[in-house]
Amino acid sequence: MEVIPGDIQSRLQLVISKAAVLLPSDVGQQLLAMVTPSALATMAGVIMVWAGAHFFGIGEIADLVLLIVGWVAVGGVALEAAKKLFDFATKTNAARSEGDLDVAAKDLADAITLIGVNR
Repeated sequence: MEVIPGDIQSRLQLVISKAAVLLPSDVGQQLLAMVTPSALATMAGVIMVWAGAHFFGIGEIADLVLLIVGWVAVGGVALEAAKKLFDFATKTNAARSEGDLDVAAKDLADAITLIGVNR
């Protein structure tokens, strides 16, 4: 039986570490350098608020606004990157196995590859 952390911050840290391995080494190192306790707390808070907003329907409006802004900023790739980030967040939040975390890490790595690191 696989045991994964119950708290979102620990799952985020695991997923980010797994995603870093999937990226080119310099990009992975940049990603890992951004992982601090306060950054993890912020990401966890955003995921929880965002997930809650979707439960009440408000999140879809925010998603639409973000997609439009993303489309203007980086073009059509924004839609695919947004989907990958959405999948990363929801899969990390709902992860119940190591395999779930691996899939979330792949989604994060794909999103980073799509949007780039220094944008």
